[in-house]
Amino acid sequence: ENQRLHGAIHTAMEEGRRRDDLVLKNKELESARHFDKVNSTNKLRQQWHEHLLIMQGMENEVKKRELKLSEKQNLAEELERANVVINSQKRSLDMQYVKQLEEKNQRLQRVLDDRNAQIKQLTRKLAHFRGAEAL
Repeated sequence: ENQRLHGAIHTAMEEGRRRDDLVLKNKELESARHFDKVNSTNKLRQQWHEHLLIMQGMENEVKKRELKLSEKQNLAEELERANVVINSQKRSLDMQYVKQLEEKNQRLQRVLDDRNAQIKQLTRKLAHFRGAEAL
């Protein structure tokens, strides 16, 4: 009888140890899940921040491009007005004034060409940002 009681106590103690081991293992798993969740949340925040920076960069490039396009439009209109003046004044003005207008026209054309080059460069940057966002 005594031996049977000792066996039952031993079995109960073994069962208690196994249960304690399972409780400890469960707590370890919960802790690991918590740290995994925190790590995932931090990674998502980092990715969101990087995405936000890319979007802000793209917005800035779009604004620059819009400004350059507006400048280009204004220069094109000024160039057109200069061409109209040149064409209308060629008949009535002396050649010196016509030459000055043609030089102004050439300067405006160079500035317009420069703006076109800047717009192309900004367009390439914007395409680069859009490509980076896709990553």
